[in-house]
Amino acid sequence: MEVSFYPVATKGNKYSEIITSLLIRNGIRIYSLSYIFSDFSAFRRVDILHLNWFENLEGVTKFSVFTVFFKKVCKLLIFKLFRKKIVWTMHNKIPHDKSMLLLKQVIVHLLILFSDRIIIHSKVSEGILLKISKKAKAKIRYIPHPDYIGCYGDIIGTPKQIDGVEPLKLLFLGAVKPYKNIELLLDVVRPLGNRVCLTIAGTPQDSRYKQSLIEYSKGCSNVIFDLKFIPDDQISKYISDCDLLVMPYDLRSSLNSGTVILAFSYAKTVICPEIGTISDLHENSCVLSYKYESENEHLSALSSTLLRAIDIERKFPGALRNYGNEMFKYVSKENNKNSIVRQFVEVYEGIV
Repeated sequence: MEVSFYPVATKGNKYSEIITSLLIRNGIRIYSLSYIFSDFSAFRRVDILHLNWFENLEGVTKFSVFTVFFKKVCKLLIFKLFRKKIVWTMHNKIPHDKSMLLLKQVIVHLLILFSDRIIIHSKVSEGILLKISKKAKAKIRYIPHPDYIGCYGDIIGTPKQIDGVEPLKLLFLGAVKPYKNIELLLDVVRPLGNRVCLTIAGTPQDSRYKQSLIEYSKGCSNVIFDLKFIPDDQISKYISDCDLLVMPYDLRSSLNSGTVILAFSYAKTVICPEIGTISDLHENSCVLSYKYESENEHLSALSSTLLRAIDIERKFPGALRNYGNEMFKYVSKENNKNSIVRQFVEVYEGIV
């Protein structure tokens, strides 16, 4: 079987690399989307087009975004014209970048209409899809998000706190962009003083946003900025040096989180709102989750959840480390990447 997988790789996220490498191991031949549109013989051989984040439209100007939109619509139409099978994995409720949102919503509607199968990584995704189109129900297949165990090196042991009174070490890891609510996180940790130490590590969207964050953080003596690209071989070290990861996601767009699965894969728990990834966990999962309806509620909910984490670690030193170990056991079983890729293959086999 021959599959065009989009994208074959993404900077800073091994999701596509994990899936494609294991698909190849299962006998699937993988081509990039750009390759099959430059080689007609490869296009003819391809059975399936598997799309991820295809609704995102990158561009500096409105014209460039519209150009990307036009090209993507044409590619979808060409695949349907040649009766190729389309699989779409739904990753977000809506694209995080809400500029030119109408065009992105058009792409989503076309993906739902044209796809032969829609893979979801969280169960709440089905309800979101059905609000858009009832016809999507027969196409939906739930497959958990694959784990990242071993993908960034081995787990490095976390140093034990001596007396339980050291600052709680928090880590925000990933692309540093406005929609990630980092300013809100700074507002939460600012009044906590030496009770916490927050490290923000990752590539900023641009130099202007980097500078704005630095300006905004004035008065936050408990914040360490490491605003740069974090190489794969250093990610395990960053995670090992923290007590837990904090992810103040925007519930309007966020649905699944590879970073949550990454944290669990390296034996750490998280503070995170109840996005789809969190809601899929069993009731006794060792995570610190919260809900909110508005921005003000978000600040209050995140603050109280962080205070709860501080209190847990103060009363029971090492408790958060134990939480992380439990979540590692969970993803080892429920998100086993080898099992998940076999489910991908089953989806492919069911439509060709």
